[in-house]
Amino acid sequence: MMKKFKEVDSVKQVALDALRNEAEADVFKALTSFKLLLDNPAGIGDHSTNDYYNNLRESLDLLVDAEDRLEVLRKYFY
Repeated sequence: MMKKFKEVDSVKQVALDALRNEAEADVFKALTSFKLLLDNPAGIGDHSTNDYYNNLRESLDLLVDAEDRLEVLRKYFY
């Protein structure tokens, strides 16, 4: 549950939490994309095989980036 701004300890904590939340959301976006692409490949319609692999690669890049950001936040700030 989100706290009201006046209940938050510091601006630093708000900023770090925002970065963490954004990275966690990107993890879920990437995993959702993987699930859709891998479980429902017919859902891509008129797209070529190249588009399909590009979409998979973009999802992987998003996942790797988000996991890296979370790792750095945990290592240095949490």
